[in-house]
Amino acid sequence: MTRPASPPSEVDIAIERAQSTLLAAQAPDGHWVGELEADSTITSEYLLLGHLLDRVDRDREAKMVNYLRERQLPDGGWSLYEACPPNISATIKAYLAMKVAGVSIDDPAMERARARIHEWGGPIEANVFTKILLALFGEYDQAGVPAMPVEIMLLPRWSYFDLLEVSYWSRTVIVPLLILMDSEPVKRLPESCHLDELWLVPRERASLRLKRIPRPFPEDLPDDRGIMQGGDQVQPTQRGSAHRTATSPSSAPARRVRRRPPVPATMGHRKRN
Repeated sequence: MTRPASPPSEVDIAIERAQSTLLAAQAPDGHWVGELEADSTITSEYLLLGHLLDRVDRDREAKMVNYLRERQLPDGGWSLYEACPPNISATIKAYLAMKVAGVSIDDPAMERARARIHEWGGPIEANVFTKILLALFGEYDQAGVPAMPVEIMLLPRWSYFDLLEVSYWSRTVIVPLLILMDSEPVKRLPESCHLDELWLVPRERASLRLKRIPRPFPEDLPDDRGIMQGGDQVQPTQRGSAHRTATSPSSAPARRVRRRPPVPATMGHRKRN
C-alpha cells in the first residue's frame, strides 16, 4: 500500500516559482539578459574618485546625482540593498558625493540626509571604509582610522597571520588599503565641500576613539576571538609606522581631530609627525 504524497512545503513552492520565473525570462537560444546593479555606494565612490584623480566629467556626474536622488529613501538615508533599512555609511558617502558635485546643503534631499546622519551620531558612527574615504579628502583625522602596518604582507607563511590564508576577495581590499594607509595621501577639497555640518560637535572636540572591550584579552575568549577583540585596544601613535601603544579606556585621553591647515586642493601627503 503506497503512502499518500505529502503536500509540497513552502520552500518547495518558492523554488518552483523561482524556477518558473527564470525559465520564462530565458531567451530561445538559452541565455539570459539582466541589469547588473550595485548599491548606491558604488555610484558615490565613483563620483568621488573622479575628484580624487582630477578627472571630473560634469555630464556624467549630473547623471550620477540624479541616480542618487532616485535611490534616496523617504527618511533621507540610503540603503545597501533593496528593501534594506538606511545605512549611515552609505548615506554619508552619498551626501559627500552630492555636495562635491555642487548640490546645495539647503537642497531638500541634503537636508533630509543630514538630519538622518545626525540621528545616527555623525561621521564617528560610520564604518572603517567610510572613515578611510573621508580621510582621503581630509574630512576625517587619520588618527581616528584603525590601520594595520603594511609590513604584514611580508610575514612568512608559518606566522600567526598569513595574508594568503585570507580570502582572495578580501585581499583585493586589504592590500590596497594597507598601501594607502601607510602613505596617507590627502586630496583637500574646497572649503565649500567640507562636512563640518555633519558633526554633532565641532570636529576638533570630537572623540574618535573606537568602542572597546574592558580589557585587551578577555579570559573567557582564549582563542582567536580574544586576540582580534584585544586588537581594538591598540591605539596608533605614529601613522605610517608599525609603532603602536596599548592603552586602557580609563587612562587614554580622547582622540581629537587636528585642524586642517589652509592648503590648496591638490593631492599631497600628510606631513609625518
